[in-house]
Amino acid sequence: MNLKPEILVPRLGDYLVEKKLITEANLQEALAHQQTAGQPERGHLFLGQALVAMGVIDKDALDAAITEQILVLRNTLEKTNSDLEKTVMERTAELARTLDKLAELNKMQIRFVSNISHELRTPLFHISGNLELVLDEDMGTINTDQKKALAVAQRAAERLGDLIEDLILFTSTKDRPLKLRMQAVPVCSICEAALTHLQETARKEGVNLNLDCPSADVSVMTNPDRLSWVIRHLIENAIKFTDKDGSVTLRTREEGEFIVFAVDDTGVGIPRECFGEIFEPFHQLDEALSRRYGGMGLGLSLARKIIEAHGTDISVSSEVGRGSSFSFRLQKA
Repeated sequence: MNLKPEILVPRLGDYLVEKKLITEANLQEALAHQQTAGQPERGHLFLGQALVAMGVIDKDALDAAITEQILVLRNTLEKTNSDLEKTVMERTAELARTLDKLAELNKMQIRFVSNISHELRTPLFHISGNLELVLDEDMGTINTDQKKALAVAQRAAERLGDLIEDLILFTSTKDRPLKLRMQAVPVCSICEAALTHLQETARKEGVNLNLDCPSADVSVMTNPDRLSWVIRHLIENAIKFTDKDGSVTLRTREEGEFIVFAVDDTGVGIPRECFGEIFEPFHQLDEALSRRYGGMGLGLSLARKIIEAHGTDISVSSEVGRGSSFSFRLQKA
C-alpha cells in the first residue's frame, strides 16, 4: 500500500475545519462523496482526495495542512517521550533510594538480632549453671517434686539456648557464605549420636525413632558439628510434625562416591506448592502451624545454608497426611 500523508494524520477533516481551510458543510459533503465515489482499481478513497476532487481545497494547501499537523504530532510525541524518560528516571532513582533504605533496615535488623542474641547468652549461662548446681544438690538436698520442676526449667533453658545459638548462626551468615573446616567423619557414628540426643524427645512425644545405616565403615567429608546440627534439626523437626505412634527414620545409603542422608517421617506432610516456602527464614506455612508447633522458622533455612556450604543441597518430597522426607548427599572421605 502506498502511504499517503493523511493516513498518518487522525481526524484530518476536523483539523482542516479548525484551520478554516474548509467549512463543516464542506466536510460533511466530502465524507458523503468519499462513501459513494470510491476508486475500485485503487481501493479506498481518502478524505483529502475527495476534498481535492470536489474542488473544495487545492492539493498544495492540503499537503501543507497535513505536513503542519504531522509536525505538531511529532512535537507532541517527542515531548511525551521526553516526559516519559524523565518519569522513568525519577521512578528509577526513587526505587534505588527505597532499595538502599531496605538494605539499611535489613542491616539494622541483623545487628539488632545479633546484639540481642549475644546479650541473652550471659544471663542464660548463669541460669543454666545454677540450675545444674541445684539439680546436682551441690547447694543442698531437694525433694522429688522440686527436682522434677527444676528439670523442666533446665530443659526450657536448653531449648532457649538452642534458639539463641540458631539466631547467632543466622545473623553471622546472613550476608556472607558459611565457611566450614572439613574432616573425615564416620557416617554411622554421627547418626547414632544424633538419635541418642533426641531419643528422649521422641519418647515423650510418643514417636518411634529408628536408624537405618548400612554404611558402617564409611566416612564423609564434613564439619562434624554442623552436620550433627543439621541431622538433629531434621529429626527434631520430623518429631515435631509427627503424631503420636508415628515414626521418624534416619536412613543412609551409598550412591557411588556419595552418601545420601535422609530423614523420613509419617507426619502431617507438606503441600507441594509450599516446598520453596519452608526454607525461608522466620517462616511458618500458616499461623495455625506456628501456634501449634512453635519455633522461629529458622531451622530449615540454616540447614540448607550449612548443606550448601558442603557444595550440595537439601531435597524434599512429601504427601499431605502421609509424611515427608528431607535428604542430602555428601562426598565420601
